Amino acid sequence: MLGIIIATHGALSDGLKNAGEVIMGETQRIETINLVPGQAVDSVKDDITAAMNKLGIEQDILILTDIAGASPYNQSLLAIHELPEELASHVCILHGVNLPMLLSAMNQQILGADLKAAAQTIVQEAKESIGLFVEAVDEDDEDDDDF
Repeated sequence: MLGIIIATHGALSDGLKNAGEVIMGETQRIETINLVPGQAVDSVKDDITAAMNKLGIEQDILILTDIAGASPYNQSLLAIHELPEELASHVCILHGVNLPMLLSAMNQQILGADLKAAAQTIVQEAKESIGLFVEAVDEDDEDDDDF
């Protein structure tokens, strides 16, 4: 079963996990990492390493981060870089985490998908979850204030 680590700025990761549990039910093998104000950035790498060890680094792990190139993402890269190559190949980092991405990851976990296929599916589904709704405005009704 895939392990999932959500690593974000602030308590976003805890909120995402909580929201995921509201929708999907109790979770398994999901850890959260929060970079909080005043925390030494390099301690995030230690937190990620500890989470990978808790989940079992010999098994596949997805790390979902909020922003590419930001501290949780960079510290995830550093943590993976310190792993032996045969273990590092069991870890994949995705960035831009949002609730639909996490729900997709949880679904892939339930389905027992392998790491690479899961990562590709999650990215595709996350992209498809973003949209724009623009209400058509009738030019004749612009001055109507019926609310």
